[in-house]
Amino acid sequence: MKRLLALVLGVTTVSPLVADYTLDFNTAGQFAGEFGSAQPGPITQSGTGGLSGGGSLDLSGMTGGSTAQQIITFNQAFAGNLSSWSASIYYYGNAQKFWQFGVVTNATPALHEGWAHDGSAYLPAIWLESGNLDGGSFGIGSYDGVVDPIYDVTTVAGGLPESAAWYKYTINVMHTGGSNFTIAGTMNQANADGSLGAVLASASLSVENAAIAADSTVYLYLNLYDGVALDNFYTTTYTPTVIPEPATLATLAGLLALGLVAWRRRTARD
Repeated sequence: MKRLLALVLGVTTVSPLVADYTLDFNTAGQFAGEFGSAQPGPITQSGTGGLSGGGSLDLSGMTGGSTAQQIITFNQAFAGNLSSWSASIYYYGNAQKFWQFGVVTNATPALHEGWAHDGSAYLPAIWLESGNLDGGSFGIGSYDGVVDPIYDVTTVAGGLPESAAWYKYTINVMHTGGSNFTIAGTMNQANADGSLGAVLASASLSVENAAIAADSTVYLYLNLYDGVALDNFYTTTYTPTVIPEPATLATLAGLLALGLVAWRRRTARD
């Protein structure tokens, strides 16, 4: 009986899922409920424009300049010295104008000259980007709030296309101790159903970033000034919890009741 009771109680406890969280923007309110921003727009959630014809974050109000630039941050903070994490996003737009996707030390950064800012200084961050350097490049950057940003930049053979298309950007970060990080990024061509095409570029960088490592609350962010849509935001930095459904609870209650009956019969025999 003790074994059965322990099993039932263990299963019914509110338990964490494997850290693996995706927002597909097919449900109204996901953007407003899961992201913050110090800018009023122009990013909005739409019921169309996403992968496989589903919902998306609409970037169409962006005009390719700083007047319509916006930083959005995922509300779920995590420790900057988390041992390892990954995040990805699908982007539909001009691959030469994807500005920044990564992690920053402020929940709702201001914008100053295109960069995340707290009103008095530029904010420490780690990110990936693709741009029009030499006809098209992909890079990883790190800024610790003290010295100039450090980059690893890969020039894409033949350049990056300017016409709108789907791409998937993935960043992987390992904290290797102290202020040290190893960062890897990948840019894939993608299809309208989310399946991946060729790897267009990849880059890696080993850096020191004491500000990120020491901060107990850092935030995933996107800093964009151009594009058409975003979809399928994915991260391993957030572990939601799950409470068993009523049907599951009823099943477990039944198991417990059967256990009690068996225990009473055994007690009666004894």
